[in-house]
Amino acid sequence: MPSVNLMTSLREATREIHRRIEQLPFARALAQRRLPSMSYVGYLRVFAAIHGMIERELPRSSDARVAAMWSDDLRRSHLLQQDLDYFLVFATWNTRRGDGRGQGGRGSGPTLP
Repeated sequence: MPSVNLMTSLREATREIHRRIEQLPFARALAQRRLPSMSYVGYLRVFAAIHGMIERELPRSSDARVAAMWSDDLRRSHLLQQDLDYFLVFATWNTRRGDGRGQGGRGSGPTLP
């Protein structure tokens, strides 16, 4: 299956970069679930934008290699949007309560997964 080979190749080619990223304070806080919820929302927004662009453009590609590996079941932006919608509801609720916690203060926000 071409997509498996592509994913394996990508994983191997980016292994060192991923290892270095995992040492960054942001990545460590994310992995340890210590990232403030609004920082996590920003992280989700970035990934939603990236996935949205990839999911729009890959199906349009005329490159046979892309066509061989891309399928709609690889789409993930809808899952990111579900997570963003969850946090939007929470932020709106906090803002309406008037307690200021909707602004991303320490300890605000729901428990991260």
